Amino acid sequence: GTLAVTIGGQPAVRVTTSTPHGFTAPTNSNGLVRIDGTNGSVQLNNGLYYVHVINATQVDLYTQPFNSSVTAVNSPVTAISAYTSGGYIWKYKE
Repeated sequence: GTLAVTIGGQPAVRVTTSTPHGFTAPTNSNGLVRIDGTNGSVQLNNGLYYVHVINATQVDLYTQPFNSSVTAVNSPVTAISAYTSGGYIWKYKE
């Protein structure tokens, strides 16, 4: 078979929760999530993000809906300060 591989790109900020987050894979139906209450990575606080669900307790953050197509150009969140503790993530409802 043939395998398409892309090297490079920017890794997205990955959020790990202490309990299952409940977001639907792979993209939470392109719904926004809100983060707040973090110590350290405070630029995430009160922010709205799109997610790519990695597993039941991990998501990657994006500023536009995540697209898994090989030719897709995604917009990952890449620059944050060091996380120290705390925080909440939940589904945003308009």
